[in-house]
Amino acid sequence: MATKEEYIQELRQVLEEINALDISYRANYPLLTEHIDSVINSCHMLLSSGYSSEQEQIMNYCKIKLSHAKQLLLNDNAEDSVQLTKVTILFLLREATIEPVEEQD
Repeated sequence: MATKEEYIQELRQVLEEINALDISYRANYPLLTEHIDSVINSCHMLLSSGYSSEQEQIMNYCKIKLSHAKQLLLNDNAEDSVQLTKVTILFLLREATIEPVEEQD
């Protein structure tokens, strides 16, 4: 199983690849979809790293935003999809670097 740091590095790599992707070509849409799916998977894996309930809500919110980004792409709105994906990845990177907090009862 990959570590939290490996998922963070994967998110950074996906962000770099999305930045380099030319979305003016419809042929790149499947690759963007693949990247979005990869980030959603990273969210699932980061959630299993033991975050507080507030951090879990943030990760789940990001998964919803990424699902919306996929829907935008399916509706031929690639520019908005890319922007939403980038912003969400940056947000995830910021949140993922926050150490998990033990909840007290």
